[in-house]
Amino acid sequence: MNSLVVYLIEASICLAVCLLFYKYVLSELTFFKINRAVLLVMLLISGVFPLLSFELIKVNAADLQEIALPEFIVGQNIENTQKTISIIEIINSVYLIGALVTFIHLLLGYFVSQRLLGKAQLIKYQNHWIAIHPKFIPASFFEYILLPDFNPDKPEQRQIILHESMHVQLKHS
Repeated sequence: MNSLVVYLIEASICLAVCLLFYKYVLSELTFFKINRAVLLVMLLISGVFPLLSFELIKVNAADLQEIALPEFIVGQNIENTQKTISIIEIINSVYLIGALVTFIHLLLGYFVSQRLLGKAQLIKYQNHWIAIHPKFIPASFFEYILLPDFNPDKPEQRQIILHESMHVQLKHS
């Protein structure tokens, strides 16, 4: 378990360095496809780089010696010893709980969106599905454009539909 914590710490450091590089060097560029590809490569690098090992200091095996000391017990033998929880177990538990909560939140969000889509009025407009429901804010969800109301004569709505149709076309959600 200790190696898992070390891996997560190293991956987090790599990810932080990559994201700082992106924020200060690439975030202002308007090459969105390249930026998206760079972000995916950075994520991959952050996951793989901690798995690699580098020898920074050459240690000679002859310099290291192992000494075995005899075992001895000081004091009384206590039968009722309490189990202590290590910091590694706490970190692993917090990580797993966080991952589980995030997964459940994502899953519930998906099902709530599906339920609202089931209640929405669907209209086919310019080769796109428009889902109309008063609880929607303008957004795209897979192949649907979500709107609280629909009036294609309004210039603002035409611009929103054009914007969201690009998200649908590029498969953003």
